[in-house]
Amino acid sequence: GAVDGHPPPAETGQHLEHRRSRPQAGGLVAGGGHIAMIGALSGPGQFNPIHVFMKAICLQGVFVGSRYMFEQMNQAITLSKLTPVVDKTFGFDDVRDALRHMESGSHFGKIVVKIGD
Repeated sequence: GAVDGHPPPAETGQHLEHRRSRPQAGGLVAGGGHIAMIGALSGPGQFNPIHVFMKAICLQGVFVGSRYMFEQMNQAITLSKLTPVVDKTFGFDDVRDALRHMESGSHFGKIVVKIGD
């Protein structure tokens, strides 16, 4: 439950890279949880690993690639005419149904919510 007005720790944390938020990452995840540390664009900063050790948190570095790699990937997608697999499409008025469908885990592929016509 909430402690001192703060929400309970999450089992999984997606830690987007930011030098000022790095020291707080371990305190935001429950024991045995997972932090995905994405990129290091802001350069080196402080990181106190005490929460990682004391709470048995799994810390995983995620490399997203360079701009060149991104451009090459997009070119390959375009040339090969890859398209995503769409499981189900919902109208904007049915966004709650779309979220329930995603939460059920029964989908295979993307869940699309159409905005407008």
